[in-house]
Amino acid sequence: MKRTSYTYRTYFIFFHIVMPCRFNIYLIIIFTSFNFFTHSILCKYFLFM
Repeated sequence: MKRTSYTYRTYFIFFHIVMPCRFNIYLIIIFTSFNFFTHSILCKYFLFM
C-alpha cells in the first residue's frame, strides 16, 4: 500500500510538474519570437502558477 501511494505520487509529480513545465517552455519560446513583453508576462504567470 505504501509503495503504491509512493508510485502514484511520483507519477502525479511527473505529470503535473515535469510535463507542464516542458509545455510551458515551448510556449515561452514561441511567444518570445513574437514579443519580449509577452514573454515576460508569461514567465510571471507560469512562475506564480
